[in-house]
Amino acid sequence: MGTLTILTILTTLRFLVPMLISCVNSSSTPRRPARLGTAACAQFREHHVFSYDLRSRLAPGQWSRCYKECNGPHQSPIDIRLNSVQCMESGEEESPIYVWYRRHHGYARGSFLNNGHSCAFSTHNGDVRTYGKVLRNVPGQEGADYVFSELHFHIGANGSRSGSEHRINGKGFRGEIHMVHWKKTEELRTYEKGSEATDGLVAIGIFFNVVRRCHTEADRLILKYVYHARRYEAVKDPAFANPSLLLPADGMFYTYKGSKTTPPCNTNIIWIVYNTPTTICHRSYRILMALQSAEIGHPFLRTFGNDRPIQSKGTNNVQANFLRCD
Repeated sequence: MGTLTILTILTTLRFLVPMLISCVNSSSTPRRPARLGTAACAQFREHHVFSYDLRSRLAPGQWSRCYKECNGPHQSPIDIRLNSVQCMESGEEESPIYVWYRRHHGYARGSFLNNGHSCAFSTHNGDVRTYGKVLRNVPGQEGADYVFSELHFHIGANGSRSGSEHRINGKGFRGEIHMVHWKKTEELRTYEKGSEATDGLVAIGIFFNVVRRCHTEADRLILKYVYHARRYEAVKDPAFANPSLLLPADGMFYTYKGSKTTPPCNTNIIWIVYNTPTTICHRSYRILMALQSAEIGHPFLRTFGNDRPIQSKGTNNVQANFLRCD
């Protein structure tokens, strides 16, 4: 789908999506959200409408009213409790499993779109450089190829010291980068088919802290591309991203089977959450906070944040590649 086609669709929905969200927002007086009808939910699902406003009828705690799987088992994000993390069988003594990208020096071509929930990089399907960014050696999927397809950022609401979706022993970070990959086989040759398969998606989570100096790959992406897509529905095209440059150098990660952290919350995700955070600078962080959101009136993203709360129905089966099984 070309950029002009995408822009045409976005223009058509420009007034529809805020209107749909306004229909589900409650007043400032706390009250129990009213039940949403079948027809309304069908519209919300069709246009992928949901909210991070805690007063909304489609706040994170209410997503399951229209997206049933959001109240199901194996939901993400989770609080990784170190006393229950298990070792990972590597098959070779003193040889931990590391994930890596084939042709890691190249950049994937795509575009950044402010979708109202984040500013997300998506690859251009069919670009040979896109298919060069293939994640290999995924735990439990050794030999399988997972094609890099998306990258986006999560932050907390204004005043929050934690905006990461995952936590480690209850500790959060200022934010979290997510990189999404779909399974590619002889039978699964497109994102649509690969993402619907069992274990069809791999999501990498990378925590970040905020520092003064702008020097990381995350800073480059934000300052060069996200800055130009601050307005709701704005597109920066073309853009180039190399996910391998975002991976922490020590390679230490936790892994578990979970879900998407946004509706429809489907549970065919293999999560790889890195233990060591990266950094972004204050300037980059201010850009993320100042993104226009899809909430009523398009307030800045910092108004409500875009981090889903920890899920009590998450898994306890978490492994770490840096823990040896003796």
